[in-house]
Amino acid sequence: MGGGFPIGSFYVAEKHAHLLGPGSHGSTYGGNALACAASKAVIETIIAENLTENVKTREAQVRKIIESWNHPAITEVRGYGLLLGIALDFDALVVPEGSIPSILLCTALIKKGLLVPPAGPEIVRLLPPLNVSADEIDQALKLIKEALDAHLKS
Repeated sequence: MGGGFPIGSFYVAEKHAHLLGPGSHGSTYGGNALACAASKAVIETIIAENLTENVKTREAQVRKIIESWNHPAITEVRGYGLLLGIALDFDALVVPEGSIPSILLCTALIKKGLLVPPAGPEIVRLLPPLNVSADEIDQALKLIKEALDAHLKS
């Protein structure tokens, strides 16, 4: 919402609004003037650059490419938009004793220059920016496939 500047918000349906009286909700990242200006600029950019359409297109690109691999170490792609997770099959990967598959893969990807976090022991999370390009997605997925292949059981 703030394009990297801390701000928070939430939505309450009108039928539940009576549950939140004055002073009943506080926020560490509430809406001070600077945070609100940053958020307004971010929302205006999302609209002006039609980034929601880019998100849909890039999500479809990620899913199509990963599906085309038919990779034995991938069980599914979870999520929506550009908040996606690649679910891993533990049994298809060579994982040293005491290692966690997602952390093993994320560490390998960091060494290749791609920053991706784990989201549990079997999920590698993808969190590209809303304005990510098709070429950037292709580059990232190439690195992910290389890392998966390098840890694949023979």
